[in-house]
Amino acid sequence: MVRREVVAATDPALGAIGEIVHDIDCKDGKFGRSETAGVERVIAGIVRRCASDSARVERGATVLDDLYGAFGPAGARAMVRPRER
Repeated sequence: MVRREVVAATDPALGAIGEIVHDIDCKDGKFGRSETAGVERVIAGIVRRCASDSARVERGATVLDDLYGAFGPAGARAMVRPRER
């Protein structure tokens, strides 16, 4: 298991997403990020709209890629896989 502190220090965007996912998964509010409720609603929408697990994973990955781009510096966007249009 990779420690959160190590991830957050080396990749702040990934650390932020990890904190959001932790709070959604554990429902303990440990990190209390303001974005958590919104991300949780988006994930709930994906679950409601996508019937298959593979469709949910694909859509969820796209959303998390976009979230990573929003948290990361401008250069992080170049590292994210391109979306199909």
